[in-house]
Amino acid sequence: MIYDIQGNTLISAFDIEGDELNRAYDTDGDIVFQRDFDIKVMSYNVGQWYIGNSNPVPASKDEAYYNLQNGMIQRADADILCICEYLDAFSKSGRTALSLLEQYYPYIETREGSSGYMGRAICSKYPITNFVHHAFNNGGRYYDSCTVTINQIPVTVIVTHLEYASDDSGRIAQLNELISYLLTLDKFICCGDYNMLDCKSTSGADYQTMMLPLLNAGFHCANCTDFGFLETYSDQPTGTYTGCLDNIITSSNITITDAYVDETKLNDGISDKTDHMPLIAELQI
Repeated sequence: MIYDIQGNTLISAFDIEGDELNRAYDTDGDIVFQRDFDIKVMSYNVGQWYIGNSNPVPASKDEAYYNLQNGMIQRADADILCICEYLDAFSKSGRTALSLLEQYYPYIETREGSSGYMGRAICSKYPITNFVHHAFNNGGRYYDSCTVTINQIPVTVIVTHLEYASDDSGRIAQLNELISYLLTLDKFICCGDYNMLDCKSTSGADYQTMMLPLLNAGFHCANCTDFGFLETYSDQPTGTYTGCLDNIITSSNITITDAYVDETKLNDGISDKTDHMPLIAELQI
């Protein structure tokens, strides 16, 4: 901490030219002040840019789905976008996913995976380094990580997609492995589709077996906590199921100040099935 001449704590510091400092050091070179930064993060299972049927957008629907997906990404204006069920091909017309994403993000890491359900991407307005693929010991799923350096502060960003199965033992084993990894990190943001199928209230089975371990570990969660149980998945209009499947989890030293869902797909008039919707969180680092 830093203080003025009267001993009062200061919340900002400036250099000799009057420019605000991100960090200040003592004479030994140790950090005595570090400014908080507000960023926005978006976690989005894009369902192969279509309806999650392991196929890209049909050529006949290319323009409609491009306008839909581009509009949501543009409006969110997130500093970091983590994607599940990514495909390099946006549609069968030949449009690529990168032609969409590179409009907004100078730093992008993508992996298609073994199927349309295993593709993932991390997109950032800040530099990305140290991308590492991690495979869960249980099942064929992943939790990939990288370092995103935000105003000289390194933050580990993770994208993950847990098992989807009626038997939840696989998901729980993967979550426990993920928690063990997260506990080794200083600052992290972990986005993804956690497939918490029964987590629409504190009495839900997945709230008890999956959310509580995350909270008990001291992590902050954008969904199923202070900001409500935010439904990020719907199989409407063909079905009636909705769920809080997606989440953004942060280390205890990163505060979540707001969280919400872009529900455009519920009313866009073009979707054959709603599938996942983007979860957006505002963070203070």
